Amino acid sequence: MPIPLVSTRWTAVRTLSRHRRTTPRMLATTRTPATPKQAPKKTSNAVRLAVTASRGPCWLQVHRGSATGRILYQGTLERGQDQLFTGRRLWITLDRPENLTTVLNGHVWHLPVGGVKTLIVTSRGIRPGV
Repeated sequence: MPIPLVSTRWTAVRTLSRHRRTTPRMLATTRTPATPKQAPKKTSNAVRLAVTASRGPCWLQVHRGSATGRILYQGTLERGQDQLFTGRRLWITLDRPENLTTVLNGHVWHLPVGGVKTLIVTSRGIRPGV
């Protein structure tokens, strides 16, 4: 049950005679219980991967979760095109990874050079797939 509190605030009032006097103004407030301590925030496992074909074309296939997961994208990114992928874990197969600029959760990652690569992307980073 909230306990009402009354506080007084004094304000200056200007009168016609230009003399100042002060008058009390009553404010009604209520006391609210202290907020309970919140559990510390868990670190997010979310992946936010932005890829841009900045140096040339790059073919890629992106799955959510695993190699057999739902396909999010399959095709060739031409120079200047970009895509954004989100999820908890991404499984990516790509050709010519050196043509991509890759940003994972706000940090630039350099991919291995040459040939077809399979990569696993999590919030902790990008690592080679099997």
